[in-house]
Amino acid sequence: MQEAYQRGYRDGEAAGRSAVQPVIDKLAQTIESLASLRHRARREAEADLLKLSIAIARRIIHRELSVDPEAVAGLIRTALDKLASLEVHRVRVHPQLEPAVRHALERLAAGRQIQVVAEAGRAAGDVIFETQRGNLDASVETQLDEISRGLADRLRGRR
Repeated sequence: MQEAYQRGYRDGEAAGRSAVQPVIDKLAQTIESLASLRHRARREAEADLLKLSIAIARRIIHRELSVDPEAVAGLIRTALDKLASLEVHRVRVHPQLEPAVRHALERLAAGRQIQVVAEAGRAAGDVIFETQRGNLDASVETQLDEISRGLADRLRGRR
């Protein structure tokens, strides 16, 4: 009788385990899926936040360029620093920036004669420096794209 009891107990335990195991496996899959979903949602939120930040920066910078000549001077100063050893022949800009660029170049270009060309087809923040070795695109959009790529690369590197 004891042996029959033990066999019945083992059979019942085995049957119980085989009935419960699929539920445990499904629960483990669900937990893994939730962990993956959380990670994916965080990555997507970071990417969306990066896009939103760049869009906000774009609006602020374009507004500043339109109302503050010193913002334009900062843009020109940075580009001239990058081009210190090169001879700049011409700067192509949107007509709205032309007076501010001309004024900034008079102050910052140390007597160099640089032609400023206003081009109606240019975007509002475009500033293209032409040198004997090629062009430097110091445009707001180009700089924001570079910042965006750098931040996106850093986000990818953290994962």
